[in-house]
Amino acid sequence: MVKELQDPAVFTYDVDIRDLDCANVSTVECFATYRRGFCQYYAATMAVIMRDMGVPTRIAEGFLPGARDASTGTERVQFNNAHAWVEVYFPGFGWVPFNPTGGDVAQLAPLPSGHPVASGGPRASTSVVPQGSLAPRGERDSGPSGSVGATTRESLGPLVVVGLLLLLTVAAAAFIAWQRGPRGAATADGADGMVTRLASRFGFGPWPTQTVYEFAGSLGE
Repeated sequence: MVKELQDPAVFTYDVDIRDLDCANVSTVECFATYRRGFCQYYAATMAVIMRDMGVPTRIAEGFLPGARDASTGTERVQFNNAHAWVEVYFPGFGWVPFNPTGGDVAQLAPLPSGHPVASGGPRASTSVVPQGSLAPRGERDSGPSGSVGATTRESLGPLVVVGLLLLLTVAAAAFIAWQRGPRGAATADGADGMVTRLASRFGFGPWPTQTVYEFAGSLGE
């Protein structure tokens, strides 16, 4: 299949396909109709065909090798080095990359060696296929169902600490408000003075020209 996609007599590698009328069709339909496209078109077409045959296939994206400076040993990879290919799952081998893009952009990847093992039959799109790469350190495997495993005591520790800190903060704020609250009979002048002092501490004190009514309205806003 890779050789057929890379055959220039069948498909033409072209990075400029703005003249193609593919606004209302998918990438694979456009590539099958006009037989012109770039790496995303080749990879998507191969992935669709392989999945239709019941073979687990996924699309991978990255970069092709860039220009290496022999004197410094550094390699410059530009945006136009971006590339897409496919990875096919082989039981007993894992995910094997294939680069179906034509135009001498990619080379055919060698098939894995060893005794072949038959792939399983086609599965529903919601089924989970085996993963070839390991999860990064510090991350937990989500499991076949896609849900995270049971919560452990270690994971509950930070939540308990945060909850206790919030509880202590609220209790301290309530105690300070109770200590600074009015004593005895409350009067209008006393309430106005207390509100004015509290508002001034937070930078919302009244203007010298404001009346009590205007100041209350500005605090409400």
